[in-house]
Amino acid sequence: MHRAQNLAAIARRARVCNGHSVVASRLKYYTPLGTCSSRQICSTESLLQKSEEEVKEQNSYDERLAKIRAEDAANTKLVHLKVNPKVKISEAVVSKHVHAFERAASFGRTKENFLGVIDTFLAKDKTRRGHMEFLKAAMHYMEEFGLVKDVESYNKMLDVFPRGRFENRTLFDAIWAKQHPQAILALDILTMMEDNWLLPTEETYDILYEIFGHASQPLQKCKRLIFWYHKLEEMFPNPYPKVLPESDTELSKLALARMTRDEQIITIYKVIPVVCYN
Repeated sequence: MHRAQNLAAIARRARVCNGHSVVASRLKYYTPLGTCSSRQICSTESLLQKSEEEVKEQNSYDERLAKIRAEDAANTKLVHLKVNPKVKISEAVVSKHVHAFERAASFGRTKENFLGVIDTFLAKDKTRRGHMEFLKAAMHYMEEFGLVKDVESYNKMLDVFPRGRFENRTLFDAIWAKQHPQAILALDILTMMEDNWLLPTEETYDILYEIFGHASQPLQKCKRLIFWYHKLEEMFPNPYPKVLPESDTELSKLALARMTRDEQIITIYKVIPVVCYN
């Protein structure tokens, strides 16, 4: 009933112009473009021109900034580390830790000097501030110090992570694990151990359990490494020695020992060339 009354009121206010029905109340919303003042059109064009100028200015600013950063990077002497893109690391802090390892290397590339740098870092800051940058620098210098096959050095590096910050506290944290940069870095250290065929020890397991908790990705990777290491070791009853001999004779003896079922006596004959004279 009310809708019919409203329609009737609108019809009474309508008027006929040139044979077409136009509602007076709606006429103000249909203003043709030709009736717009030149001042309004000019203001719109000026806004468009201003936005284009701002874009050009921003592009030139970005180019100048990139050039300045490139010059600074060329003048700054830093050791380029293989940094995970998910892990944010400050270059200034990395250069400080690189200086510490370079100073230790000047006294001798030994295990004691490498572990001494780690002990100095732990004693200097009890909150372990900057541990991400320090561990990245330590991973870079492990090969230089000849410690890529040393499990104790890896355990010492994992011990740098602070306790009580990254462990799972609820069931949801265990089901949907958070992507902590520290957990990613711990996985990189364990992957480095895996590439060098190193078996994690009980100390490695305890350290990861204290830092990241039971249902964490680093501890799960540690468990898998231990499982598959022993599994693959049982599959090959006659494994090769960890350090292979360099002589061709000893390598041939190892190959023959693996090809025979039982233990056989291997006799080595030395061939002496004979020179015939006519």
